[in-house]
Amino acid sequence: MKRLLSAFNLGDSYEIEARILPAALVVVPAIVLVLDLELSEQQWLHAVGLGFGLEVFLAVAVSKVAHGFGRRLEATLIREWGGLPTERWLMPDDKTHSEQQKSKWRATLARLSGLDLNVALRSGDFDEYSRLVRDAVAATRQKLREGPKVYLLKRHNAGYGFARNAAGMRWLAVGVSGAAAVCSAALCVAGKASLGVLLLSVVFLLVVVGHSIVARSYVRYCAERYAETFFAAASNLADVRNERTTSSNTVND
Repeated sequence: MKRLLSAFNLGDSYEIEARILPAALVVVPAIVLVLDLELSEQQWLHAVGLGFGLEVFLAVAVSKVAHGFGRRLEATLIREWGGLPTERWLMPDDKTHSEQQKSKWRATLARLSGLDLNVALRSGDFDEYSRLVRDAVAATRQKLREGPKVYLLKRHNAGYGFARNAAGMRWLAVGVSGAAAVCSAALCVAGKASLGVLLLSVVFLLVVVGHSIVARSYVRYCAERYAETFFAAASNLADVRNERTTSSNTVND
């Protein structure tokens, strides 16, 4: 699906995976039902063209909705988590990682962003420290876009976006799948839809219901996986820059 959408130049890799793909999965049950109705009339070419066209159109249209629902859910989760992992893990009261590890990360962000996190931390002004952390993370993220070996970071960023947006639309997905299952059952009874499509609709409904139960916890897992990769990539970039500086100073000497 992702490669197919990419072939039609519907956005960059992040746009397709994080926004369009979740939307495409939401509308799949409705598209399958439409496709089955067309195939029942033996209009194979027309059915395939219509199904594909509807899938792409609806996926692109619903992707804007996906982004909106995802951002709204993210705001709720940030309040529940006490901040995104990239920021929360640097807070003095966070016990996820050791103080020594957090100290190394602060030093890394300071080197890459030019913002001294320790000044606000030592002063005890935690509101200012929180703002500095957000600014340092944002500045470092911009630097990492141009840094080496960031493929994994981009993959985890897109994975988090997909998980967040899919979770934000989980009830919409349940609604669409439920409606498709009910319509499939009614059409099957009327002899206008196949039993196979009914079974597929029921299976898809069960899958999205299961996803809705674990969606929020999966978003947190993806956020923490991204944070781990973010700090690893930042540390790598800081080391590379330090090596270049050391090498340059040695040559000048």
